[in-house]
Amino acid sequence: MNESFSFDELKLMYSLTHECIYMNNRQLDSDASLSPETRNDIIDENKIARHCWRKLRAALASKSPEFLSALDASLQSLD
Repeated sequence: MNESFSFDELKLMYSLTHECIYMNNRQLDSDASLSPETRNDIIDENKIARHCWRKLRAALASKSPEFLSALDASLQSLD
């Protein structure tokens, strides 16, 4: 994966994927009006996003573990 994208592209994709997961988690936690079907769709989307996020994380870690640590510290917690 890291051979196909520049470091800046990896950083951007990592941040965007992280934000997607974060926003989906917030919606799942706070929106009681979600239908079961919508809730399941969001959960499925998060499964795919987490898979991509882990791959991006590994690619960034292989290029600059220090930068990845700093980037993680600047982003909202996913827990």
